Amino acid sequence: MAKPSPESIPVYYRPYLEKVKSANVLQALDEGFEDLRTELNTLNKAQFDFAYAPEKWTVKQVLQHLLDSERIMSYRALRFARGDRTELPGFDQNEYVNGPGIKVRSIQSMKNELLVQRNCTRLLFESFTPEELKREGIANGYVMSVNAIGFIITGHTLHHYQILRDRYFAAENFPT
Repeated sequence: MAKPSPESIPVYYRPYLEKVKSANVLQALDEGFEDLRTELNTLNKAQFDFAYAPEKWTVKQVLQHLLDSERIMSYRALRFARGDRTELPGFDQNEYVNGPGIKVRSIQSMKNELLVQRNCTRLLFESFTPEELKREGIANGYVMSVNAIGFIITGHTLHHYQILRDRYFAAENFPT
């Protein structure tokens, strides 16, 4: 299914949509993902624990945020695709990345989960019929289609990957 128009998605998500170059949702889910994985595979523990400024997330927290957000957005897509009309709540991203579990997670387990999660997301979107991709639902007070969610997932990942490259990896005090 084609890339949604910016007017068809909530304003909050439009910057994510603008980052996606692909014309269909399955291509979009592949866009930039391998580059992110490759970059993450070059990092050591000190680099994963790095935050470029006080009160900013560490690289590890950004990765946890990507994992949590993709899982939540995929769940929304599943519910909407299956015709569930229940309005879904938002979530507090700061509570998620500051949970006690992140402190004990290994970096390797998180990198493995990132690959598995994206593969699951892609398989989920492959399973949707064109009719299901058009279905809409409400999450966090916003109406969005299943198809748009796929593009938002990709754009969100691209957004954070760009922040990692520009503010973390390029920081003059980034650990070696």
